[in-house]
Amino acid sequence: MEQAFWSTAACALSLLLYALALMVLIRKRHSHLPPGPKGLPMVGSLHRLGSRAHEALAALAETHGSLMTLQLGFVTTIVVSSSEMAKEVLQKNNLAFSGCTVIEVMKIKSHHNGSLVWAQIGPRWQALRRLCNTQLFTPQRLDTLRALRYQKVHEMVELIRQTKQVVDIGRVAFVIALNLVSNMIFSTEMVNPKSGLA
Repeated sequence: MEQAFWSTAACALSLLLYALALMVLIRKRHSHLPPGPKGLPMVGSLHRLGSRAHEALAALAETHGSLMTLQLGFVTTIVVSSSEMAKEVLQKNNLAFSGCTVIEVMKIKSHHNGSLVWAQIGPRWQALRRLCNTQLFTPQRLDTLRALRYQKVHEMVELIRQTKQVVDIGRVAFVIALNLVSNMIFSTEMVNPKSGLA
């Protein structure tokens, strides 16, 4: 009986020491991050956001400053809440903060390798960006598609005018935008605006 007590106590003590060592390692890893509220295990600071996250973030910024760290579940998030700090992050230190996290779904068939959205900053990303700026999004290219944009907006207005019931504007705008993009890329419409398939 006494031996079982001591083995249980030794096991509990070793688990406690392991948990303390893990906490020290986590704190060392996050020691270079800006200050922020302490989070709960596994949840982080999600409980502090509530239903009006923008107000909660403004209140947290008054306490922790305009640059703070939030632990949202297992994701560490840096929140910038002032125009001066946003200018510092986005203009002066943009390369340090650039590069997005590629979600696992995009990695499955290596879709992230051919994407401008998921590409990391580097020579390939710069070449894709240069191509977009010089070939795809030039004022001349956008002007050639002006008539198509006007036509699609006119279709949307006519579709709303012809409907004799309540119209979900968000759905109609989505269908028209989808057809506009498919017309620009594939020269054909993907969805009939009057059908419910979109």
